[in-house]
Formats: sequence, C-alpha cells, structure tokens
Amino acid sequence: MDMRGWENGSTLELVKADGKGKRRFWAARRDGIAFETRTWAEGKAPKVVSKEQQDESAAMRAFDKAVRAKLRDGFAFLRDPRGAESGAVVFAAFASGGGGGPVLDLSFDGTLAVTAGMRGAPTSVWLETVDIRTGARERVFEKTVPGQVFLHRACFDRSGENIVVSVDEQTLGLDLRTGKTRRIAGYNEGGSADFNPFVSQPHFDRARERLVVFDKGTIVRVLGAAGETLLEVPMKHRTTECRATRISPSGKLLALHRVSRGIVYGHDDAGKDTTNVVDVWDVDRGKLRTTLEMPCRIDK
Repeated sequence: MDMRGWENGSTLELVKADGKGKRRFWAARRDGIAFETRTWAEGKAPKVVSKEQQDESAAMRAFDKAVRAKLRDGFAFLRDPRGAESGAVVFAAFASGGGGGPVLDLSFDGTLAVTAGMRGAPTSVWLETVDIRTGARERVFEKTVPGQVFLHRACFDRSGENIVVSVDEQTLGLDLRTGKTRRIAGYNEGGSADFNPFVSQPHFDRARERLVVFDKGTIVRVLGAAGETLLEVPMKHRTTECRATRISPSGKLLALHRVSRGIVYGHDDAGKDTTNVVDVWDVDRGKLRTTLEMPCRIDK
C-alpha cells in the first residue's frame, strides 16, 4: 500500500482533527538507520525526536510500530484525491476500538466513512463517522446491553445525512443531524420471523434510493426513497429459509435465495426438501420474473 513515507528517505505525515476543527500533526521519516519523528499543533513549531537504530531492519520496524500506534490513537493519513494517481491511497485510518468486521461504508459523495467498534462479548457496539477530507471522527451511535448485541450493517443513504443501521434483528434509520433513530423494520429471530440477521442484512441499490429490509412475518421488503413499500415478498415456509438477498445495481430486480433447512443445517424435518433456488423478482411490476436452480450450496 503506497502511503508515501513507507519508502526509505521520504516522510509520512498523519493528522488528527477534533470536532471543533483543531488539528494536530505527526510526521515520521526513515533514512537508512536514522528514524525521526515530528509532532506539532497547527501554527506551532514541531517537536523533533531523532534516533539511530541498530540497522535498517530495526529502523523499518520502529517506523512501522510508530505509524500504527498513531493510527490507533486516531490519527489519519490524508491525500488530496485530485492530485493522486489511480489506485493510490487517499485516506487511511484504523477502525474504532475492536473493529466491526465488515461494517464499513462510504457516503455517496465520498466525503464520509462509517465504521463500527465493539467491546466485551460484545456487550457494547458503536458507530463512528470519519471525515475523509480532515480525518475528524465523531461517535454517532452506541448501544450497550447486559447480554450480547451485534451490529451487522451500516450504510449511508443517498443524501449522506442518514445511516441505515442493522442491530441484532432491528433495522434503524439514524439521522446524523439530530442523532435520533427511528425503526424501519425488525423482527424476533425464530419468533416473529425466520430470518438470520447474520446473513440477511439491509442494503441499498447503486443509487442508494431503494432499500431492502427484513420484517416480522418473514417478509422481505423493498422500500423507496420516501420509505414507501415498492415490493413485498413473504418468505415464510415450513422447511425452507431465505439465506441471501441482493438488489440489482439499478434497483429494478431483487434476488432471493431460498434453500431447504435440510441442506443448510441437516434438520430432519426438512431432510426430504431439496429446494435450493434463487428467485428473481421484478421490483416495479411486483412479479416473479424467474427461478434459477442452484447446483450447489451458495450460502457459505
């Protein structure tokens, strides 16, 4: 990963910004066995620390260790994308505490990233937004429970002012301007619906105007930009389960994977059911377009 500074003889500069716009800087330079760092606040003279390492390998390790420590402390690498070569890194930062696995999204205009953190079993989860232009972070959502809580997905809507959050079996809308959440959809796994929140998660089309959600009654819905229901597909069945969904980039087609529990879990009551298909729905017409037989398991 080219972060400009990992190369011998060049300088890597990181920045940390608070919510009030104040910035602190840290820079590191490795030149042969020499390793130098500079630390300063905006408008202030830098504090310089220079130390020779035992050999070039030790200098490389010292450089790497120092950079990672600063990234963990909330510093970020920034580069103006307008002057960057294709494929060059324009932003690099550590995810929040503990990370959130695949919970990561970039706003439609590319100015904000959202990432997740967790601690405990996990007993606490949270979301942070990071401004790609400045590196400023803000914690925008947090949930703590006595038992376990799982944050499965976070994705920006088209405006970038709202984030759709999947926490356990609930799909919430988070307004970044007010910090308030509202329920979009939800269910109790094994109770009011048979979805698995670890595999069935809300997501947008490419334009981020049509949203797929999972609701009580084991119903998959496609919602429009105003929250209206465009398509509703009941998935309740005695021996099959909905294991995957994906809306097309255009938002016009919805694919639903229906598979026997006998295939997925080896359940005896579904042992004779060999269903393993993908249904493709026309969202605008509200009709099933085709059903594709799957030759093998596709939910792994």
